Amino acid sequence: MLAAGDRLAIAAQVLFEFWSVATRPVSANGLGWTGPQARAAIDGFRGRFAILAEPPEVIDLWLELVETHDLKGKRVHDAHLLATMKANGVAQLLTLNVTDFPADPAFAIMAPTSA
Repeated sequence: MLAAGDRLAIAAQVLFEFWSVATRPVSANGLGWTGPQARAAIDGFRGRFAILAEPPEVIDLWLELVETHDLKGKRVHDAHLLATMKANGVAQLLTLNVTDFPADPAFAIMAPTSA
């Protein structure tokens, strides 16, 4: 739950993945946007959210998560987000894909709700 004074942040990886989806053709489950359209959206995100740093310890945190939860394939990318969060002291994740993330007591994984 967000409280007054909480800051909203985004990992650079999210921006990379957004670009991929935004510029992928609609026929390939993308948005079919042009590069300038995707850039404008990313500039908007950067204006609204702090960008989390990715310090070197992210690699060790990521390895710990993938080994602890026996993650393989595409799920390792979600562990990268969690490792980046942990390195930055972020414990809450807002996502449309809650089930993509391993259950871990160090993180509160939440879907957006309309209240």
